[in-house]
Formats: sequence, structure tokens, C-alpha cells
Amino acid sequence: RFNKRNEIKMVEHNNEYKEKRNLSEIGIKYGIFFLIVTILQILLAGLASLKKEYISGENQIILVFLILILSMYVIGYPILCILLRKVPKENIKENHLGVSRFIKGLFCMFGILLIGVIIGQVFNKSINSLLNISSTSSNIMERIDTINPIYSAITVGILGPIFEELIFRKKLIDCTIKYGENVAILASGIMFGLFHASVTQFFYATGLGMLWAYVYIKTGRIRYSIIYHMINNLTVSVLMVEIVKQLDILEDSNMSMATAFCLFFLIVIGCLLFIGILYVIKNMKRFWGIMKMYNVKNAAKILIKSRGMWFYYILCVLMIIEGYVK
Repeated sequence: RFNKRNEIKMVEHNNEYKEKRNLSEIGIKYGIFFLIVTILQILLAGLASLKKEYISGENQIILVFLILILSMYVIGYPILCILLRKVPKENIKENHLGVSRFIKGLFCMFGILLIGVIIGQVFNKSINSLLNISSTSSNIMERIDTINPIYSAITVGILGPIFEELIFRKKLIDCTIKYGENVAILASGIMFGLFHASVTQFFYATGLGMLWAYVYIKTGRIRYSIIYHMINNLTVSVLMVEIVKQLDILEDSNMSMATAFCLFFLIVIGCLLFIGILYVIKNMKRFWGIMKMYNVKNAAKILIKSRGMWFYYILCVLMIIEGYVK
């Protein structure tokens, strides 16, 4: 009996060690992916700067998008797939979301977005005041108002959601779901938030990442989270920005009908954000109940103890610091 107990303990210990090692391996591989994408962007931007006298105006914006597409989508994503090919994965059972639950998800999404934006802005301004520096805008998403809406719609509104959901939901969750849904959801949210390399975007990106991870786990269909992500980016990062930009132009030209049209859409988006935050506040107890059920504290402990995950965390944090130093 004593020998059998020892054998059982040894097996449990070995299994636990393998799980920790596998989770660390995932973190390291995502860190390598982040490092490759960052280095590629620096190299491509460096090469472009050599010919900067021939690149001006709108061509500079096109070049920025080309660098983003090449580094992350054309080169980075296939490399990540190769890195993760031997990592054990689990298939998630497919379920239908339904129209009612999809609409509730939309309201929840806009509520999390608004709350996250407010928290991010407060933290960013506090850091800027503490360091006595002006507002940072090294991230392309923070300079979206200067970009042609067609380019931003294609890259930020369509390509971004597709590849980011494949990277941080489909690939990541399929690899981490065996450690528990709580670990997979939390890892997906935090790693997605950190990937944005911006304090301003970290909070809402983490919250939305966890929401979309929950949707993917419950439905097993990545298309739902991609659709949510597209709606979010096209509405807030493309349409809303373009409307505000057009209002500034129309204000000088006194085109009342066009101004009213832009204001109407701006009000609609504002209402969606307002209803969203009300929905989140109203269902706060339910959300806390879900968090307790998923044992978020335990999931956080597992991710904190994973040494490989720290490789990814540190790389992302260094990029955030670099943004302030720069």
C-alpha cells in the first residue's frame, strides 16, 4: 500500500510538472512570436527610412500598414503556427450562440470597452504626470485619426480581428484549455491586452479579450469572436474616428445636412456605449458570480507561477516602457 501511494504521488507530481512545463513552453513561444514581429517591424521601418525622401504624405501611411501586414500577418502568424504545431491541443465542442445572446454580448462588449478606455486613460495620464512627459502616441491605434479610413478599415477593421482572434483565441485557447477554462480565458485576455503594448489600450483590450475568449469557449466557433472584434474595431476605431474628423471639416463649410448625418451616427454609437455600460453595471453581480465560479484567483496563480509566461509578459512590458521613454 505504501509503495502504491508513493507511485500515485510520483505520477501526480510528474503530471503537474509536465503541465507547468507545457504552459511555460506556450508562453515562451508566444514571446518568440512577439519578438519576431517587433524585430521585423523595426527592420522594415529602418529600411523604409533609407528611402524616406521618396516617400511622403499618404504613401507613408500605406507603408506603415504594409509593415504591419508583412510583420504580423504574412510572416509572424505562419511562424507562430510552426512554433505551436507540436503543442498538444484540445478541440472545443461547437454550439450555436443565438441572436438574443449575440445582442447581449454586443452590449457587454461596448460596456467593457468604455470602462476599459476610462481606466486606461486615467492610468496613462497619471504616468505622464508622474514622468512629466507629454501624451505618448507611438502605437498606430493611438494615431488612427490621421489614417485614410479605407486603409484603417481593411487593416484595423478586417485583417486585424481575423488574425488576432486566430492568434489569441483559436491558437492560444486550444493550447491552454486543458489547464481549465479559467486559465484559458485569463491567459487569452492578459496576453491580448499586453500585445497592444500600450497602457491606454491594455485595460479594454484585456477585458474584451476575456469576453471573446469566453464566447469562443462556449461556442467552439471562432467566427463569433471575429465578428465581435470586427464590429468593435469598425465602429470605434474606424467609423467613430472618421465621423469626428468629418465633423471638424463640415463645421467650417456649414454643410448642415452632412453635419446632421454625422451627428446622428455619432449619437447612435454613443447610445450603444451608454447602453453597454448600463448593461455591465446591471449585471455586475452576475459577472462576479461567473468570476467566482471560474476561480479567477487560482487561474492567476497558475499563470504567475509559469516562468515561460513571464518571458512574454516582460517583453510586452518593455515595449510599453519604451513607448514612454521614446
